[in-house]
Formats: sequence, structure tokens, C-alpha cells
Amino acid sequence: MLQILALCNEAGVEGEGQLTGSPTEQALFDLVRRCGLDPDEVRRAHPFLEMHQRAEGRPLLSTLHHGADEQRLVAVKGSPGALLERCDWLLEPGRALAKADRDAILSLNEQLSGIQEA
Repeated sequence: MLQILALCNEAGVEGEGQLTGSPTEQALFDLVRRCGLDPDEVRRAHPFLEMHQRAEGRPLLSTLHHGADEQRLVAVKGSPGALLERCDWLLEPGRALAKADRDAILSLNEQLSGIQEA
């Protein structure tokens, strides 16, 4: 997750260590650093190729990078619902992402974000 936050992020550092980018991007960039990962090192290991910005009808930001062994790495962030729509599998080997899993993930996200259903 931290690698994705480093790659799929427009924040950076200028001059005397001043962070650039939106407050959200800066916070995510800073989180990566506070967790002990160097965002610049991650970016050097996976050079940037292209970006697809969020737009109306597209609640995701995705970046394409060089990966290991001449593969490509796509880093994506966005609304949890939009991301889950594109997911079919859990990290558990061979376990499909069921509706109950999706509902549980969205419910947990609402709890963590402080959103209360009316």
C-alpha cells in the first residue's frame, strides 16, 4: 500500500524540504515517509510512464510505471466503491471477492471515515 501511495501521488519535495502538491497528496506522501519508506527511492525503482487523472465519471487516479522484469505496474487510488467495482479477488489465494466482502469493506470504510448513514 505504501508503494502505491508513493507512486500514485503528485506531491514532492522542493528546496528546503518543503512539500508540494495538494494537502491530501502531501499527507499521503508524508505518511509513506513516516512509515519508513523513501518515496523517491520507490519512484526510482518504478519509473513513471503516464498518469490518468480523476475526472467527471472517473473517480480514480492511476499511474503507469516500469515494473520488475520489463513488466508494467499500475498504481490506482480513488473512492473505495469505484476501486471495489474493479476487484474480483482477495489476496487470499483463489478466493473470489464476494458481495459480503465488498459490503464489509465499504462498511468499515464508512466507520473509519466517520460517515454516518442517515
